Amino acid sequence: MSTRAAPLEAPAENLQPANAFARLLNNDGKPPELSRAQIEAYLAANRRSAESLLAAFRLTGDRALLQEASEKYPNDAHVNYAAWSAAHLDQPVLGNGAAEGVFARRSQGAGSA
Repeated sequence: MSTRAAPLEAPAENLQPANAFARLLNNDGKPPELSRAQIEAYLAANRRSAESLLAAFRLTGDRALLQEASEKYPNDAHVNYAAWSAAHLDQPVLGNGAAEGVFARRSQGAGSA
């Protein structure tokens, strides 16, 4: 005698994406809006590491965070690349839509070579 359980399915309107990337895509690709207090709490919890400063910079576009990372971690390759790209490529941070401008300039430059 075998007993099979009926599969449980949640109603579609109650399903939530399981990972952060999927949740971000469900927000039309826009980054979550965080308050300055939330960002400062994140930075404090992560001891203002190079990674946390860069993440906060990319979400907010606040170049003071990139400057702090550059001063505290001058030999970190990720910080150096972020600083270089911010200076030379008009840093495509999530918060201000600069990415579209970078890609547009690259497309224009490709045709003129």
